[in-house]
Amino acid sequence: MTELTSPAKKAKGRKLYAFIALGGLVALSAAVWGWQHYAHVAEKTLTPRVVQTNLQIDLNTPDVLIDSDSLSQLPRDLLTIPFLHDVLSEDFVFYYQNNADRLGIEGSLRRIVYEHNLTLQDKLLTSLLDQPAETALWHDKKGRLSHYMVLIKRSGLSRLLEPVLFAATSDKQLSKTEISGIKINNDTVPVYELRYNGNRSLLFATYQDNMLIFSSNDMLFKGEEQDATATEIARGLLSGDKHWNTQFGLEPRQQSAAGTQPVRQRIVVSANLLGFGYQRLIPSFAGVRFDMSADGWHSWLALNDKSASTDSSYDFAPVWAAMPSGASFCVAVPYSHGIAEQMLARLGEEQKNLSGLLDGAGGLCWYEDSRVQSPLFVGQINGGVERAQLPAALFEKAIGAREINAPQGVIAVKKTQSGSATLWQREVSSRYGQYPAAQSTSPEQLMSASFFRVSLAMQAQTVLFSLDDTLVNQALQTLNKTRSPMADVIPTGSTVPLYINPQGMAKLLRRETLESLPKNVEPVFFNAAQTLLMPKLNALAEQPRYAMSLADPEPGDAWQWLPVTWKAL
Repeated sequence: MTELTSPAKKAKGRKLYAFIALGGLVALSAAVWGWQHYAHVAEKTLTPRVVQTNLQIDLNTPDVLIDSDSLSQLPRDLLTIPFLHDVLSEDFVFYYQNNADRLGIEGSLRRIVYEHNLTLQDKLLTSLLDQPAETALWHDKKGRLSHYMVLIKRSGLSRLLEPVLFAATSDKQLSKTEISGIKINNDTVPVYELRYNGNRSLLFATYQDNMLIFSSNDMLFKGEEQDATATEIARGLLSGDKHWNTQFGLEPRQQSAAGTQPVRQRIVVSANLLGFGYQRLIPSFAGVRFDMSADGWHSWLALNDKSASTDSSYDFAPVWAAMPSGASFCVAVPYSHGIAEQMLARLGEEQKNLSGLLDGAGGLCWYEDSRVQSPLFVGQINGGVERAQLPAALFEKAIGAREINAPQGVIAVKKTQSGSATLWQREVSSRYGQYPAAQSTSPEQLMSASFFRVSLAMQAQTVLFSLDDTLVNQALQTLNKTRSPMADVIPTGSTVPLYINPQGMAKLLRRETLESLPKNVEPVFFNAAQTLLMPKLNALAEQPRYAMSLADPEPGDAWQWLPVTWKAL
């Protein structure tokens, strides 16, 4: 177990959903986004998504779990990580202390206390947030963590809230819902709704010293009927079950992995969120975890059971040897043959031809002189010359845009030979393209004012791909030993799935921000970015480079937690 002083993805302030102090999650997630691969691939099928309730989410497996001694202290505790302290500063804490949702909820509670002459402390919400709590969050269709359940544990909670619940009989903002209730033993627990900030609301139920808060009644309903599974989960939480800890294979928070020090803060992020919608292609990866105890923060990475690793490799050396130096952010992942083959087969190729096409491991790197949407992919092909033609066939079939005057509807693929390397390129219209149409070899055929020169290259068993042709050319130079590889900066002697160059990331993000917010088109957002974002990017650029290092993975049972070491370079 090693102290977490690592870089992390810069948090962008969004809404605080139901007064949950969550912002540091976004700040941490990029530091672990790269290690992606592990789940059920033994049968080589696309695992169907489990859907519960009207929100289309699985309540058994949250995207994020926060288990905390005090939610209100979480933002400040995150700033004890040196990297986050330097990049985010105290503004991060102030934002979550003065968030509109939190202030709106607190204002509504204070009004209820005043109008109903209740004898309650003035800082009721602060008191609740200072208690031990478990927070589970799920992303919505836009990727925001807007669905939540919060379980707060407080001694004497029932006595504290009894006057407030009595006010629900006659208050305009607080009322008992028509939800049929949650049955625990012989008691039927009612569900209440608190409305705040005009059209915002949250629901909650209390039982003994537990209070369960959730974002909407759709969390408990499927169609017009109350969902039995969702209601049973809510009943178990109110009864004190450690439901989500069990799902994530976690020991009690009061013990560290070594069983010696209590954990004050714990953040678990599942691969479902970190996979950005591509988790089924990276089934080996289960999630990441960050624990804070008396000696600081520690981090782990979780793998799924060994059935997910039957055709995977953790030898990332070929990736780092082929990847050009100067990257801003890199990830290396083991392949999942079963899922890749099934996806490729849907493009019309014969399954037998695609079996084991990709071998070993693959990697992605982003570069400051390129764009966020155009990383470089490096992989290995398994097989002889005849199998090496399959990527070219897939490129021909899958890459392209419907152009205006192109004879076949798309611009023809250009194939060139350079030494032992073969290069395939196709110009593809896009409003986000890196080149203006005037630089095209066939500008009259393009349907957009910009285009990508999408490139695929093969040299020996190495395959290269990017929307940015300059990155593919640089990778070919690396293979030909005329450009230094990332292997020169990646630590040896351990498995390194992630590399972060904060200076390069800052330059890339700065460029993307300014190009997406033209001063003459978006003057307000441009000025806001200059005032609020650019100082953070400047602080990010001052941080050292880091590599995430793991001991050689030994796949076993599901949700095995491996300690992560962060090496400053």
